[in-house]
Amino acid sequence: MDSPSQPTNQPVLQIILDHPFSTLEKAGFPAWLKANSHNYLVGEHPPARRKLTHCHILLEGLKVTRESLRKAILKCCDGKKQYAVMTHTQEGHLPYDQKLLAKYIIKSDLTYVKSTSFDDAYLAIRASEWVKPESQQGVLNAELTTAKTKKSQPTIYQRCQDILDNELSHLVNRGHEEGGIDVFNIKKGMFYETAQNRSEIVKGIITYANRVGIGLHSIQVMNYYDVLLCNACPEYYKTLCVDLINRRHR
Repeated sequence: MDSPSQPTNQPVLQIILDHPFSTLEKAGFPAWLKANSHNYLVGEHPPARRKLTHCHILLEGLKVTRESLRKAILKCCDGKKQYAVMTHTQEGHLPYDQKLLAKYIIKSDLTYVKSTSFDDAYLAIRASEWVKPESQQGVLNAELTTAKTKKSQPTIYQRCQDILDNELSHLVNRGHEEGGIDVFNIKKGMFYETAQNRSEIVKGIITYANRVGIGLHSIQVMNYYDVLLCNACPEYYKTLCVDLINRRHR
């Protein structure tokens, strides 16, 4: 819901007063805001970084001069300059947005609202939009943890090296005289293209997946197969890729 009345083209202001709402009310400042602005919102915040109860005020569409505003504020300050009037955010130095500033003043707690020109529906929407900083930090921490976990996961190349070192390290080429043409030592870059040898590699990939607890689609198994050959038998893999490319561009 938009503001209940149309503001002027003047900027949205944030006023911070280091006094509780009772002091502002005693000085007649809420009534002054109602008479001299299109929209306003006074929120009282408990002691925090400012170490005392204080008020944040949204002022939109000031109908009088800034000097008149200053004089009205000083009536709340007992002659001391215990206030700030800001047209831009402290972080980012951007002009204030009415809805964002209202959300900050309410901070999901409608009891903070002490005086306003906005209706209840508008206030409820702004309150529902607030995310506590600790919640935001929690989301950030979760994202960082996820990113760190992803970063620590081994790459497919590293996984294939693990497969070579463990699941396929037992395969030994016994030589032609022992019928070893169907058995190979892939760790030494020796590979013979047979159905049995392809089965041995696939068997090693599946054994590895079960050992480390990852699920692999059949397409992923084929990717692992290619990376294993690229890793262990680069010359053979180069020839295989060249043959595939030549057939495609024949």
